[in-house]
Amino acid sequence: TKDAPVRNYSFWIADSLLTWSDVTGSYATALELLPRLVANYAAWEKERLDPVSGLFWQIADADGMEGPIGGDGFRPTINSYMYGDALAIARLARKAGNNELERTYLEKAARLKALVQERLWHPEHAFFEVRKGPASLAVAEWRVNDDAALTGRAVASTSAPGSVAGLNDGGEPKNSWEPNGGRFVFEGRVGTAEWLRYEFPEPVTLSSVGLYLMTGHRFAPPESVRVRYRSGGQWHDVACATGTVDQINRWNRIQFTPCTADAVQLDLRLFGFTREALPLRNVRELLGYVPWYFNLPDAQFSGAWSQLTDKAGFSAPWGLTTAEQRHPDFKIRYDGHECLWNGPVWPFATSQTLTALANVLNDYQQGVVHRSDYFAALQTYARSHQLTLSDGRVVPWIDENMNPFTGDWIARTRILEFERTKPEIFKRKGGTSDRGKDYNHSTFCDLVISGLVGIRPSDTDDLVVSPLVPEGKWDWFCLEDVPYRGRLITVLWDKAGTRYGKGAGLQVFADGQLIARGDTLTRVTGKLP
Repeated sequence: TKDAPVRNYSFWIADSLLTWSDVTGSYATALELLPRLVANYAAWEKERLDPVSGLFWQIADADGMEGPIGGDGFRPTINSYMYGDALAIARLARKAGNNELERTYLEKAARLKALVQERLWHPEHAFFEVRKGPASLAVAEWRVNDDAALTGRAVASTSAPGSVAGLNDGGEPKNSWEPNGGRFVFEGRVGTAEWLRYEFPEPVTLSSVGLYLMTGHRFAPPESVRVRYRSGGQWHDVACATGTVDQINRWNRIQFTPCTADAVQLDLRLFGFTREALPLRNVRELLGYVPWYFNLPDAQFSGAWSQLTDKAGFSAPWGLTTAEQRHPDFKIRYDGHECLWNGPVWPFATSQTLTALANVLNDYQQGVVHRSDYFAALQTYARSHQLTLSDGRVVPWIDENMNPFTGDWIARTRILEFERTKPEIFKRKGGTSDRGKDYNHSTFCDLVISGLVGIRPSDTDDLVVSPLVPEGKWDWFCLEDVPYRGRLITVLWDKAGTRYGKGAGLQVFADGQLIARGDTLTRVTGKLP
């Protein structure tokens, strides 16, 4: 829609469009849209690129992942998406003959790759994790001497744009979510040096300052607060300051030796001002595999994949958990928000992970994971695509999030509960328990076509087929008439040669013409006619 906010959620549009072009064999649409892809990337840089660290930050909800253990910050997701898009734009620029644009985006990709591997890798956990990001600051009330009347006489000013009238309006905040009056937000300022100032009509005696902080996705207590006062036209640090500003739902007070001043200023370093000190979140989450979706990591990071099959990691009877099960905050809950990412299986995350795993098995020299691991995970994913109805019938189904231990679709169960017990909430949730039916977060067909059967798209007419079916699992299979670069591709495996009447082994046909074959389930390459 024209003028609609297109970046409410993270996405990798350039990479997706280029992959679609590889499959169709036509790059006309992608090249026509190249200027808009560049503009979209630039907009992401303006909105989400931290100029100090060089990494992109994201709110977890805007990654489509509500309530994860790792939370907001510098997430492997958005940084991998932007890496993938940068490489895709570079490839399209090369096809367009724009060498300067190609070079620019190759450099962007190289910087992101280095930063993801350096800053988002937890060496002890051997995993890519979320790093806490810098934050802004929101203040409901700022008071001197715990005296609302005295504070109300001051004129407020600040280093950031916006009205500061609410800072000394005398209101008493209810809590850090509800200011009960005005508030001031350092809008657009994260991890920066800022200040708040009160100027009085005549000198006053000051002995303390108090701040009531607001909370929210992008707000955090400041990294540091320095209190200064003005006397005789000169600024001085207060003496013997004690107290901290690091709590929500209460006043934070700093006391100091009384001084006479006509102005007082708080010099604030917002949270994350010291970028190097921002910590990793210390939790392995399934999103740590997203960098391999775009072949970002170097080979030495492949050890992370040992967590895929670890029952204390991500392996569960009904799929891959979104957080490691050994973590104390891993939860499978039937209260609170119905769409949490702190443990349940999510088709979106499973699809991303299996695509990444197929890349690892095809493009990396490693011995951590094997074709049997892909096959088992995809088999479990396929088995989860079902729903048991109240009459006992089992029907094909995909929904939002699943209990990894029982196979229950959690959000659907919760909404049915609302329908029975809380109709007002049921109505607000959409008024149907089928809200998540056919949830469009699954790329199951791609996982079968390009992963299991192994049709690996490229920008040439050399067709690579690399099946991930383990030896001895299937004696035969056939994937027939897949449209690819203007041809119809059929991949056929017949171990004994008795199933299809075409002979034994692996065979690849394009428009009915045999272009590649192998005696075993192995990687083969053929030339498209």
